Amino acid sequence: MRGMAHTAFVASVFLIPLSLFGQMDCFGVKTLKVSRIEGQVFDPQGVPVSGSSVTLLEHNMQTITATTDNAGRFQLDTPAGEYWLRATNTGFAPATVPVRVRRGFLSLLPSGRVHLILGVGMFLPCPAGTLSEKEFQSTIKNLKETMEEHSTQK
Repeated sequence: MRGMAHTAFVASVFLIPLSLFGQMDCFGVKTLKVSRIEGQVFDPQGVPVSGSSVTLLEHNMQTITATTDNAGRFQLDTPAGEYWLRATNTGFAPATVPVRVRRGFLSLLPSGRVHLILGVGMFLPCPAGTLSEKEFQSTIKNLKETMEEHSTQK
């Protein structure tokens, strides 16, 4: 019983304060729907991160891995299905998002580029992934503001 109480205390100490910084809700992660998996990996400042490992997971098993180029770009060729897409790089918390790859007629429609934002510390506890350039820019802006506010509070 002591273990459960300790876990609840740790969760309240570390998770509740994140809401004070305006962090996103980890429970509201949306599935990115694409016809092909391609995109870029960024740090919380919006700078592309080269040399990141981008892995596609199916049933917690690694299926395909690629390394980002000098501009942080990646591309994975995969069949239709539901996966988890994870980007990792030394010094950053990983970015993991659910993706649904569709084929057939829907694959003829334009597929957005996936923007994955690696996390650093508490500024990005739920690493972001989006297909929307507008949402990406908004997330980066919010992260920069949060980091600036945090650094002036010290």
